[in-house]
Amino acid sequence: MKNGFILFILLTLLTAGVSYSSAAFAQSLFQDELETVDEDAPSRANQFFKDCVAKPVFNVSEETTFENCACASAQVEIWEQQQNTSQNKVGDFLAPAPETAELTEDILKFKIYAPCLYIPAREMLNEECTADRYNQYSSQGDPKKLTYLCSCISDGLAKYYEIAAQAHLELRASEGYTIYDPYEDVKLSAEYVSHLREVRSSCYATYYDALQKNK
Repeated sequence: MKNGFILFILLTLLTAGVSYSSAAFAQSLFQDELETVDEDAPSRANQFFKDCVAKPVFNVSEETTFENCACASAQVEIWEQQQNTSQNKVGDFLAPAPETAELTEDILKFKIYAPCLYIPAREMLNEECTADRYNQYSSQGDPKKLTYLCSCISDGLAKYYEIAAQAHLELRASEGYTIYDPYEDVKLSAEYVSHLREVRSSCYATYYDALQKNK
């Protein structure tokens, strides 16, 4: 009886030890898992935004730079999602994961920056318009008129960039052209030249109407 009681105690202690070891092991695994997750590590889109702001691609104001970088970083996230969807459809487990896929120069140029090109384009077009002698002459020395005309023209042309820039640049690249300056390259198309005439004509025609409404 005494020996049985001692055996019972030993079994109880061993069982408790196993339970404690299992619990400690599980806790250790859980803790290790927590330590491997860096919650403060920025996503690639967030890191892209920081790098974009630190080293602007376009010589524009800080406000426009922030807006452009926010747009471009959103495109990075969209591109990664598309990469993930494409891999899931193909079922290619050997393909690189979205977070390790490389952002090549062409991807940056045509997929990331091109859809957002209208943002810096608006500011650059406005500056070009203001410096243009024809527009200065047409405004007859009235700074309010020049401001209105250039704002109207740059907004109208920026919409063209927003709608057509990416398709234009991708088409040009597919035809074998090297795109050195995407902003200037868009201006080479006959469609842009035609749109420029329409926008300029419309802005000049609506100036006096706008002046009357603001009275």
